[in-house]
Amino acid sequence: MLRLIVAGASLGAVILGVGARIAMAAIQAKSHTTPPRFTIFGSLTIVGLGIAAGLGGAVLALVARWSIRFLPASLNSVQYLLLAVALWFLTLRGLHGTAAVSGIYFIPLIVAYAVGMYWLDRHWSQAAST
Repeated sequence: MLRLIVAGASLGAVILGVGARIAMAAIQAKSHTTPPRFTIFGSLTIVGLGIAAGLGGAVLALVARWSIRFLPASLNSVQYLLLAVALWFLTLRGLHGTAAVSGIYFIPLIVAYAVGMYWLDRHWSQAAST
């Protein structure tokens, strides 16, 4: 459980934090004539929000894992489907009211986060069983 929370926060910092900062700069560069500006405080804020979002994703992963405990072991992969659906709907809710171009930049970050969580969880599960 602790590993999943640390993984969520770490992936959140890198993918959802740094990735979102890069996505914001790309949106700024595409939609305005002024070049994007980076400030230390702004970048740290976005990375901090990425960590918080990553922790939220880890909590969703734990809830998904808890919710399948009554299913047969052959259906354990359903937890990843539940996580993906929850992340998808939260992302769409977060992007509500923004320009359509935002989804082009932010949805791949959520997909990368979900794939990273899946890969780490599966990798650790296999390592623990050997």
